[in-house]
Amino acid sequence: MELTIRKVKEFENPLLFRKEYVFAVIHEGKSTPSRIQIREELSKLLGVSKDLIVIRKLKTEFGMNLTYAEVHVYEDKKKMLEIEPRYILKRDGILSEE
Repeated sequence: MELTIRKVKEFENPLLFRKEYVFAVIHEGKSTPSRIQIREELSKLLGVSKDLIVIRKLKTEFGMNLTYAEVHVYEDKKKMLEIEPRYILKRDGILSEE
């Protein structure tokens, strides 16, 4: 799937060992991409392992080919597992269902 990703906002959060981003994901003529697809594309774009990327929120306006993604990129997987809620990690496919 061909996605165009643009960085809208970037924020360094050293207290929580992460960078916080808002990305605009443009998916012309296609449905909203999955969290897994977006994490893989962001991994390539940022040069970071996809295991350190957490998608907090995806927002697509009705009828639009534009999705806003709120993303946290961690320095360390251990910190990510301590800080992020379990339901978000499960939703992103980082933790398996129990």
